[in-house]
Amino acid sequence: MLAIAIVIMVVGAALLLAESITPGFAVFGISGVVLLAVSAVLTLLYVEYGIILVLVEVGIIAAGAAMFFKRAKNKKMYGQLILNDSLNEDESLRADLESFLGKEGFAKTSLRPAGVAEIDGVSVEVVSDGTYIKENSRLRVKEIANGKIIVIEEVRHA
Repeated sequence: MLAIAIVIMVVGAALLLAESITPGFAVFGISGVVLLAVSAVLTLLYVEYGIILVLVEVGIIAAGAAMFFKRAKNKKMYGQLILNDSLNEDESLRADLESFLGKEGFAKTSLRPAGVAEIDGVSVEVVSDGTYIKENSRLRVKEIANGKIIVIEEVRHA
């Protein structure tokens, strides 16, 4: 039984290695993890010193993972595995939105409170100041907050 458990463990480790080299639909990775778990259970149930063998197996897998990540970092593969980019608000986007401040336009859709408006001939997503604004109503940009254009209904008195 120990030989079968070792063969299952080696096949599981090979599948995990294949998943790390050619990531895809995770079929290899999931199959590898399942086979490693089956190997551990077989070892625990049918081998006299099974717990020691399972701990050795876990140690070998941890060492292999550590060596893989060390190698991946040195070979510039690390950037493909770990996302290093951060999502910061783009300054040019903020400047573009600031150009709408104080401008007038009209609601292309109903604002409940969000919708689409046309301001200076440009269709933009806007948010009302919390009130419902009907389609085709006149609007004025009140403020720019958190990357959103906040508008109010412009009431025209005759």
